[in-house]
Amino acid sequence: MTPPEDEQYAWGFACRLPHLRIDCQIGLVGGEQERWLLACYPWRGWADWWRGRWREDEQGQFVEVADAVLRTDGRVADLQWYTPQEWDRVDP
Repeated sequence: MTPPEDEQYAWGFACRLPHLRIDCQIGLVGGEQERWLLACYPWRGWADWWRGRWREDEQGQFVEVADAVLRTDGRVADLQWYTPQEWDRVDP
């Protein structure tokens, strides 16, 4: 994992997996009831892009590890995971 960088509106960092890189941003969203949003964007290598491979297995492993780590922290409550399409339908 790279050190977090302040991007003014959120913190960004990257996680490198054997065949995939996940760029992450974490920041506050919403109006009166702000909550934290961790957005994760997978980046494929050119060979996987050319073959149309998304490495869903590695993405799943990343989510499992992130979920386990976050749930062990007492400051984290009400943890929910969304696809981009699901998030677009949520009223933050």
